[in-house]
Amino acid sequence: DPASRVVLLAAEGRGFCAGVDIKELARDGKLITQVNRGCYEAFAAIYDCEVPVISAVHGFCLGGGIGMAGASDIVLASDDATFGLPEIDRGALGAATHLYRMFGMQKTRRMLYTGEPITAQEALRLGGIERVVLLAAEGRGFCAGVDIKELARDGKLITQVNRGCYEAFAAIYECEVPVISAVHGFCLGGGIGMAGASDIVLASDDATFGLPEIDRGALGAATHLYRMFGMQKTRRMLYTGEPISAQEALRLGGIESVVPRAALRSAARELAAKIASKSPKAMRLAKWSLNGIELLDIKKSYRFEQGFTLELYTSPDSQEARDAFLEKRDAKFDPNS
Repeated sequence: DPASRVVLLAAEGRGFCAGVDIKELARDGKLITQVNRGCYEAFAAIYDCEVPVISAVHGFCLGGGIGMAGASDIVLASDDATFGLPEIDRGALGAATHLYRMFGMQKTRRMLYTGEPITAQEALRLGGIERVVLLAAEGRGFCAGVDIKELARDGKLITQVNRGCYEAFAAIYECEVPVISAVHGFCLGGGIGMAGASDIVLASDDATFGLPEIDRGALGAATHLYRMFGMQKTRRMLYTGEPISAQEALRLGGIESVVPRAALRSAARELAAKIASKSPKAMRLAKWSLNGIELLDIKKSYRFEQGFTLELYTSPDSQEARDAFLEKRDAKFDPNS
């Protein structure tokens, strides 16, 4: 899906993934070539994915599950998760590359040679799963949102874009560990969705926050703007398209602190290190409890909001706004619309 901003891998049932079907291979050993090819292509697709991939692991993560998790960008795990490569006891080898990527040489060799699994707590100690997530960007800004030129060429893409934004913002909000956004330069549209879904936002002194959607024939991320800045400022920003400075965002309590641009990454990493030093169990429960006591149901609210975005996109005014933006002219709206 070209509209996706992040991919979340998760599973139902007793575990994340138990790997290939040993019974099937026992019946027909010639299938190993197909199985090998399938595993290679699946793990490569995760590793080569153009957007970040988060694996949410519960229960058993064995064999091919290690390949999937080890190819991901970030791995989160429930406290009952176990990680292992039992292949040595099944007459096979595999996914040691991905195990090594997660846990390093010494632990990989022991796990591969013995078939012994490790717990989520041990995986966390080894650095194979995350305690905190830091979102940051290179270039002139944090995020400018969706591609207006792409939508101007094909307005039907709005459904895919809506879905991609919804899933990306939800993945940040529902991440089991705290998410810190380090914002510099412009934070617009979808950038507000990402920052507004985060646990903590740090900003450089040159950062600006805004929802210019009203001038692009769209609506969106007001839920996340409201979560940051409250009703009055959200309504003004949404109705006018006016951005605010980092200093104003701090005054409103929408961000945690403002630091010089050159110090942003180090400040964010310092905060992340403090959080990572705490009890992983306590931190996950703290995140769960804080999300649970919020008065605003962020996912339900944003889904409601997206219905109006879609309705607006079907109107001539929306297309006129996008065309005017791309042609660098004033929009001419139907006064009777």
